[in-house]
Amino acid sequence: MAIEFFIPIEVLPKQSFRKARHGGYTDKAIKANAEALAVHARKHAPRPALDRPVVVSYTFYFAWAKTHSKKFRAQPAQPKITIPDLGNLEKQMDDVLQLARIVKNDSRIYRREDSAKLWADRSGVAVIVKAVRTC
Repeated sequence: MAIEFFIPIEVLPKQSFRKARHGGYTDKAIKANAEALAVHARKHAPRPALDRPVVVSYTFYFAWAKTHSKKFRAQPAQPKITIPDLGNLEKQMDDVLQLARIVKNDSRIYRREDSAKLWADRSGVAVIVKAVRTC
């Protein structure tokens, strides 16, 4: 069983309190972002929520920066090697999957595969959740 969807909202990274204090996003902004993402993700939630091991894949898309040349933008999606960290984006989406009731608890996510962050024509996140059968 696989659940695939795209959310057209830029994901804010989950971050430590120390980082937030030194110019990062506020805890309030991160929670509001998670709730907005969960509203979109909830449309794809199975009933009941998955309560077995799952594998997830995330592709994070960020709109081209104003400094990107037309030549750079003419390429297909390009790797984004600037902040935010991929791991912090993944943590935010793990929480969103639980908040949207796709997985019963984000501890059910036992593996991530093929996560990436890219510059592209529009912002958002593509999500794939695969439930794993156990004996």
